[in-house]
Amino acid sequence: MSGVIKKLANAPDIYFIPFPTKTDEVYIDVYFRGGMYDEPKKDAGLTHTLEHYLWTMFGEKVNYSIETNAQVSGEASRFYIETTQHKAIAHMQAFFNSLFTPDFTNQDVFNRERLTIINELNTAFNDTEDRLHYIFRRTL
Repeated sequence: MSGVIKKLANAPDIYFIPFPTKTDEVYIDVYFRGGMYDEPKKDAGLTHTLEHYLWTMFGEKVNYSIETNAQVSGEASRFYIETTQHKAIAHMQAFFNSLFTPDFTNQDVFNRERLTIINELNTAFNDTEDRLHYIFRRTL
């Protein structure tokens, strides 16, 4: 790939973006359309809880041995890994399996992450500006 973004044929919006210089690092970002603003009021926090659960389950699969992160915005959910070329295939398989065929049977992780989300929401909504922004965006 000579500096050009290439879309995989017959694949749902998967692109390869080569770096201008050789590097051993491989970076993978996965975005899902849909975030907090798409949740029904009765399910507020579900997207964020799902993001935490999936990120934790993937981290446990790779023993937190690589750089990973995840985040939810109003419009999208993002999952990210950084690995090396020689481990990329194994890490990608674990990453994609965690995201696209998740195991939702770990009640301990779910309960722990649910409490984390509740704490994050309580902290975020202590700021009046954040609360107003959230309410405004949900009414659009």
